[in-house]
Amino acid sequence: MRRLSTIFLLLFILAGVSNAQSDPGVFAIIGFFDQELVYLNQSTGQVFELGELAPTANNLKIYQDRLYVINGDDWSTETGASIWVSNLDQITEVTQNGGGVNWTIVPLEDGSNPYDLAGFGQYVYVTLQQGNGVIKLDAGNDYQQVASATDLNMPQGIAVSGEIVCVSETGLGAGDQIYFFDTELNSPHPIQVGRNPQTVTVDQSGDFHVICTGDYADITGEAWRIDPVMNEPETSSIALGGTPGIIVAMNDGNGNEKIACGDEYAYIPPYMYAYDSADMTLDDTVPTNLSGGWSLAAGNDGIFIGSAISNTIQYNAFDWSGYQTISSFDGAVASLVYYEMADLSVTDDFQLAPTTFELSPAWPNPFNASATVELTLDRPRNPTVTLYDLLGRQIGLLHSGMLSTGNHLIQVNAQNLSSGTYFIAVQADGQVVTQRITLVR
Repeated sequence: MRRLSTIFLLLFILAGVSNAQSDPGVFAIIGFFDQELVYLNQSTGQVFELGELAPTANNLKIYQDRLYVINGDDWSTETGASIWVSNLDQITEVTQNGGGVNWTIVPLEDGSNPYDLAGFGQYVYVTLQQGNGVIKLDAGNDYQQVASATDLNMPQGIAVSGEIVCVSETGLGAGDQIYFFDTELNSPHPIQVGRNPQTVTVDQSGDFHVICTGDYADITGEAWRIDPVMNEPETSSIALGGTPGIIVAMNDGNGNEKIACGDEYAYIPPYMYAYDSADMTLDDTVPTNLSGGWSLAAGNDGIFIGSAISNTIQYNAFDWSGYQTISSFDGAVASLVYYEMADLSVTDDFQLAPTTFELSPAWPNPFNASATVELTLDRPRNPTVTLYDLLGRQIGLLHSGMLSTGNHLIQVNAQNLSSGTYFIAVQADGQVVTQRITLVR
């Protein structure tokens, strides 16, 4: 009887998963003054206006089912530094049912000019460009500051791989280096890279990639890859040319990972560059006249380009076949972040009975190289943890067998996965819990 019940529960889950629907798109900051937040549905071209932002919103980030808006200081008063945080499910509900976005506002030190954000576990790390430091905030405790690193020189880009936090020091006088920290922001380790490092991303193997803009004159753009696992981190670089300032990891549609870079400055003709993340060779299929933009976001089968020149969001497939302009705006597109908006008529968590085990939110989510969930058991159990795609097909078995009472980390490795939405399903003693995760290349 228990066997039949388990089969019934699993079929119920798969039926629900196969009906689950989501639409790809991007959140965007529109305008340099009087900024607003929008969500652009790629499938329909519909634009959802989600309200005004702070006057100097620098950046958008998604981490653990929350949207973060990183706000710099007002240039005239040097006040207003903050982070705005909202739950993505609540934003999705606003797009479907109307209403306003509920924001949690986290004030930061005046004059610090926060620029970028990355997450690890329940914590987020924020670079303070004018504050010359990095802070660690506890998202599970009202974003209280729990650690900091100081005496940096205009830190800008930040990313986390494993238990290493990578921060770039930007600006022509910053020494052309990045720093590795542990997750408590201790043990700083400087690493020399190219001229004027800017933003940072992580590839599917866990290596960091840093874009270096150059000096706008004799030294042109480069990309650097840093393997953090070595006792002395191993570096390699590739010459790009131009003045690239943005870098994102993506999949080229053929199972290969590419790193896309774009010139981000409105006063310099923008171009796109791409290289293979594994062997650091340029993708010579990218036309040299393919425009870049102020911001980039990698989608499932192409890349979104936000332009501060033409005030558009465009899309180019991974075969670089040409631009598709999805939408135009009255103001510049200042930042993009990819997100698949769920259909709220379908429930993601098909929980049929009160559970005696818990599954934590995955982190990071969306993810690029790997995602981790924590399974908490009230007593020894024999759970099965399975990964499914949106069609209900089993993609992999993450765990099978007895586990002791307490907390257990379950990891999803993205090495053989395509970009998209997946479900982690945990079964134990006739009970089932699922959780949605999104892989972004």
